[in-house]
Amino acid sequence: MTSKERVLAAVEHRTPDRCPRNAGFTSDSAARIMEHTGASSVEELRQILGIDIRNVYPSFCGKLRTSENGIVFDEWGIGRRSVKFEGADYAGSYDEIVFSPLAEAKNVDDVANYPWPDPDWWDYETAAESAKPLSKNFWITSGAYSIFERSWYMMGMERFLTDLICDPEIPLAVMDKVLEFYTEQTLRILKAADGLIDQIDTADDIGTQRGMLISPEIWREHIKPRQARFINAIKSAYPIKIWYHCCGSAAPIIPDLIEIGVDILDPIQTLAEGMQPEELKKNFGEAICFHGGIDTQQLLPYGTPEEVREETVRLIKILGEGGGYISAPTHIIQADVPPENVIAMFN
Repeated sequence: MTSKERVLAAVEHRTPDRCPRNAGFTSDSAARIMEHTGASSVEELRQILGIDIRNVYPSFCGKLRTSENGIVFDEWGIGRRSVKFEGADYAGSYDEIVFSPLAEAKNVDDVANYPWPDPDWWDYETAAESAKPLSKNFWITSGAYSIFERSWYMMGMERFLTDLICDPEIPLAVMDKVLEFYTEQTLRILKAADGLIDQIDTADDIGTQRGMLISPEIWREHIKPRQARFINAIKSAYPIKIWYHCCGSAAPIIPDLIEIGVDILDPIQTLAEGMQPEELKKNFGEAICFHGGIDTQQLLPYGTPEEVREETVRLIKILGEGGGYISAPTHIIQADVPPENVIAMFN
C-alpha cells in the first residue's frame, strides 16, 4: 500500500498493511531529532520515520505582521510574545498570547467594523503546487482551523467565556466572523488543489484534563451549530475527510462530532478523563477514526524507549483492530522528548 492508500483504509475502517503513522514537531524538537538521525531536512526526517501524512498550506502574501516591544501582531491583530524555556539537555520557546484586539468590544458594531483578515491575502496556488508532487503517494491535509479558539484569542479567554454564558451577543458575532473567513478560505484551498487534498483539519481545544472547558450544553448551543455549518459547507462542495483536534477530554461530545460529519478525532489524550482507548474503541470505533493516543505528557518525555514501544504496540492493538486508527502522539513532539523515544515509537 502507498501511504495514501494506507490512511484511507484506516479512515474507512478497513485493515491496512500496517497501522498508518503521523507526528508533528516543534522547530526545536525537529532540530534535535534531525541531529540524532542525521536527517538534513524535516522532509527527510519524515521519510526516515515513515510518516504517511503531509500538510500543505497557502502562502501568506498580505499585510506584513508588525512587532512592538517584543510583541508580534499577526494578520488577525492578535499579539504574541515568545517565551523561552529550557531543561537539562533541551531548550525552546513558545509564543504566548498577550493581546486580544476585541477585548474591549462594546457591541456587535465593534465586531462588524473590526479590520478582519481577507481571504485574498493568501496565495492558494502554493498549496496546490506543494501537493502535486506528494499527492500520488501521501495522504494530503490542509487547514487547522479553529472557530472557538480563534474567537477567544480575539476577545481574551476570560471575557469570551463569561460573555458566552451571561451576554453572548458579542462572542457569537465574533465566532460568525471567524466561521465566515475560514469557510471561504477552505473552499478556495480546495478549489485551487482540484482533488489533490484528502483531508481538512479543524481544531478547537475545548477539553481539559478533568473534563470539558465549557459545559456540553453550552458547546451544543453555540459551538456545535457553527462547526456543523463549516463541515457541511466543505463536504457539500468536495468529497473530503474532516479531522477534528481537541486536546483533553472530548468524551461527552464525541457522538455530536460524529453526527456533524467528523471523520477523524485527534489527539486521543489517554490521560484525560473519559479518554481511555478501550472504551473509545468499544463505543465509537465503528463510527470514527482515531488519531493520536501516544502520551506526550508523561510517556514520551520521561519514559524509557522500551516503555514507549510497549505502549505504542498496545494502542495499535486496541485502537487499530479492524482499521480506524492512525498512530501518533497526543500533541506535536516537544523539545523535552528524547530522540531515542521518538525512534522507539516509530520503530
